[in-house]
Amino acid sequence: MMKHYQYMYYWLVIWLQYANSVPATSATMLLIICNGFNLVALIAVIKYGLGVPLYLSSKLVAVAIGVILCMFNFFSLEDKLEEIHENYKEEPEETQAKSELYLIVYIVVSVLLLTVAICVQQMILHRG
Repeated sequence: MMKHYQYMYYWLVIWLQYANSVPATSATMLLIICNGFNLVALIAVIKYGLGVPLYLSSKLVAVAIGVILCMFNFFSLEDKLEEIHENYKEEPEETQAKSELYLIVYIVVSVLLLTVAICVQQMILHRG
């Protein structure tokens, strides 16, 4: 059963490292593992407290995490684009090109991570 949650940890590390440019340091890993245990507790509360099956409670928690991370990524993207604009006020064409490039990379990474998340979810459902 712990294997299922390890996939979630790895997915969160990948998301944080690439989508938010946060290096996957030992502190980040520790934070994610601690949050992982909180997720396990939350899933257990949903499963046993509400009588929801494990796969459905895992899915509900995964969707909630996805929504929170998407919001976090959106605001992070906005901050980074604003920072690019502040740093390159003298060269508006270069600024626009960098902003567009960052947006394209962000969208591609988000789509790839969504694909990975769907694949992991399917693996969990088929094994569970």
